[in-house]
Amino acid sequence: MQKVAGGKLRSSLLGLLLVSGAATVQHIFWDVLQPLVWFLFYPAAFFAAALGGLEAGLAATALATFLGWYAFLPPRFTFSIVPVGATVSVAAYAATGVAFSIVLHRLRRRSEARAAEEAVLESEKRLRLVWTLPMTGSGTGI
Repeated sequence: MQKVAGGKLRSSLLGLLLVSGAATVQHIFWDVLQPLVWFLFYPAAFFAAALGGLEAGLAATALATFLGWYAFLPPRFTFSIVPVGATVSVAAYAATGVAFSIVLHRLRRRSEARAAEEAVLESEKRLRLVWTLPMTGSGTGI
């Protein structure tokens, strides 16, 4: 149980690290990237979900939504949203980040289930092979 909780914490930290890196780069190059608020946050949320799983993707999306809204949407460094387009922008980013996380989580689960099913089929194949081998050298003396 502790291993699972530690893995989720580690994956969530990975997501937060990716978003923090994206925010730092965006802040440094804001004069060039402006007005593309979500330009670096989309890949950060996607890769957080792809590499770290559901928890990392959701954590990355939450942090990126907060940072994008607060630090890059005008008026900067406030949570006030004046234009309707900004509200739609925040909502669209958050919804897309959640969708990335859920879809990639389901794909990972499906892939793991398929791999487990293939392992069972291979095991059954080996077992059938063992049962069909002739019983030679069984120690009965016959």
